[in-house]
Amino acid sequence: MANIKTSKHYNDTVEIKFYVDSHRYQIVGRKDYLIGVTTATGMLDKSKPLMIWAGNLTREFLLKELDNTGIAHIGKNVIDEAVNQHNVRREAAATSGSLVHEWAENYIAGRKPEVPTDPAVKNGVLAFLKWVNEKGVRFIASEKMVYSKKYDYVGTLDCIFTLKAEGHQIIHLGDFKTSKSFYIDHFFQTAGYEHAYFEEYGTNFGSKFILKFDKETGEFEPKEIPAKEHAIYFDGFLACLKLKQLSKMYEKVHGYYAQK
Repeated sequence: MANIKTSKHYNDTVEIKFYVDSHRYQIVGRKDYLIGVTTATGMLDKSKPLMIWAGNLTREFLLKELDNTGIAHIGKNVIDEAVNQHNVRREAAATSGSLVHEWAENYIAGRKPEVPTDPAVKNGVLAFLKWVNEKGVRFIASEKMVYSKKYDYVGTLDCIFTLKAEGHQIIHLGDFKTSKSFYIDHFFQTAGYEHAYFEEYGTNFGSKFILKFDKETGEFEPKEIPAKEHAIYFDGFLACLKLKQLSKMYEKVHGYYAQK
C-alpha cells in the first residue's frame, strides 16, 4: 500500500497528496504532479564543485596508494576504486548529518528522542540543543506543507520558530540541510517556502535560517538570512521554477531528448 500523506489548504479548497516513497506531490482532482521547491532549485548547475570534489578524492586516494605500495601496484583495480571514491565518501558521510537532522525533527515534534551514543551524531545534537537553549528558541510548527496557488509549486518546510531576545514576537523560518557548506539553492529554497506560507496565511516572517548539519561530522551551524534579502532570493527561486516548468513542457512535447 502506498505511503501517502494529505494536507488541506486555503480553507480546505485545495487538498494535496504527498507520496512519501517517490517524494511527489499531487493536488486531488489533477493528474499532473506539482513541482516541489527542491525540484525547482535542482535546475541549478552544481556540477563544477562536485567535479572538483570528486577529482580531489581520486587524487588523494591514488597518492595514498602510491605512498603505501608504489607505482608498480597501481593497476586497473586500484584506478577503478580511486574514481569511485566520491560514491564511497558520499555514502559514508551522509549518515551523521542525516541522523542529527532526523533527531532534530523528532525533538521539534515533541517525541523526546534520546541523545545518541555515536560521537559525531551526539556532538551535532548537543550543538543544536545549545543553539536552542542559548537563543531561547520556541518552535511553533514543523514539517509544514505549503502550496503557492499563484505560482503552482509545493514544498514542506522544516520548522517555524520564535526567539526569546525578540520576546517571541517575530516569526522565523528554518530549513535543515545536511551539507559541507551553504549554497545559493538553500537561499532560494527558503524564499520559496516563505512566499508560499505568506500567500496562504498572510504571515510576515523575520529572518530565515539555514540550519546546517555537517554531513560528515554532524556539527551544527545556523546561517541567518535577513528579511530584507527575501525579495532578491525569491526572484532567484522563481527563475529556477520557470526553468523547471519549461523543462516539463519540453519533455511532454518532445520527450526527454529531442529527436531529429
